[in-house]
Amino acid sequence: MPLEVTYENESSDIIEVLQGMSWTERLQDYFRALTLLTILWPIALLLVIVQEWYFLMLLGVFVLMVGVLLTGIYMWMVARLKYKVAVPPGKQTLRLFNDYLEFQGDRGCCRLPWSYIKRIRISKNSVAIYIESLRAYIIPRRYFDFPEAAEAFANKAEELFLKAQQQTMPPPTWEDFHRDFKLAEYNLIQDEVQWEKNLSLESRLIINGPDPDGTNPMPTPGGLAVQFIFPVILIAALIALKTFDWDSPRLIGTPSEPTFFYYFLLVLATFFMLILGQQISNFVRYWRERARQAKKPRLTRMWIYREGIATWTEEGVGLDQWGLFGQISDDREAMVFYDANRQMSQIIPKAVINKTSRPDELVEQIHRLVEEANTNQEEIVLAEVSDNPYQSPSAQ
Repeated sequence: MPLEVTYENESSDIIEVLQGMSWTERLQDYFRALTLLTILWPIALLLVIVQEWYFLMLLGVFVLMVGVLLTGIYMWMVARLKYKVAVPPGKQTLRLFNDYLEFQGDRGCCRLPWSYIKRIRISKNSVAIYIESLRAYIIPRRYFDFPEAAEAFANKAEELFLKAQQQTMPPPTWEDFHRDFKLAEYNLIQDEVQWEKNLSLESRLIINGPDPDGTNPMPTPGGLAVQFIFPVILIAALIALKTFDWDSPRLIGTPSEPTFFYYFLLVLATFFMLILGQQISNFVRYWRERARQAKKPRLTRMWIYREGIATWTEEGVGLDQWGLFGQISDDREAMVFYDANRQMSQIIPKAVINKTSRPDELVEQIHRLVEEANTNQEEIVLAEVSDNPYQSPSAQ
């Protein structure tokens, strides 16, 4: 028999996710908050080239002030995380099998191979099983009958996790999951569809978000090269205006006094260098994300039920009920699903949907099912509040 525990999370439990982050992950998360500042380096390069040291100093002061402001905002958001994050509703059950970890809750269920788990953290308050750096199952120790049971559960999880690092284990199968969770009793509205991972699509959506009309494409090497042309011309003009005295052309190398036209070109060049910095930043982030996505399973199989979406990859198999998704966004290439914490949860390429027998009806039905699920959840919250007049809706 597998070890299992049934528990409920409170908002205060979520802080355990942050406490389990390594210093490397903490720094990476912090520097992501400072991404805004990385787009300013081309402006600094411009000011060095044209030797505008005073403006370079002002830029440094600006960067320092904005850095302090962003650091304060980051620290405030971290401190407020436990009050703002959406806590999974209802009871959750976690089971430890030899080959995989099984989760079952009000909004879905899944089986994940131990090789997919990133790490396990055991603290005095909880046992945390991490899927990603900021995603984890947090099992509070208060839900174990006695301290020894919590230690046994934590030790077993750690043992299976370490075992998976040393030997290859078979991934959970769709057939077993389908049988054990009785999915044959669910209402299937779209039989199996499958697709190979589209690295460019998924990376673009993660970095830029949905782009329904194609007005926000990812920068390309050719596009960046073209964007360099005009700033280079402006920089050359600035150097010429600053280096040569055009009133006495024979005095080559004699600096001239900056004119209104010079400062106009400097402002224009600064504006274009700012845009260039943003494009380069997006380009670098996009290719880093592509490298990260390339390490994940390429094949995805999906079944769509009236109750939710079931997916299978080499990373595991699961069923996400429609109530898990807080929003669906439309992209020119995909339907993008977000969870209650506004994290991208599911991507369905439109090319796959178009291969079904009734693509337009299927998309409309999915939107309707998500809307109905969210409406039902709001009604449940309102009913609970009306039953208890001393309970504030913000406490939900």
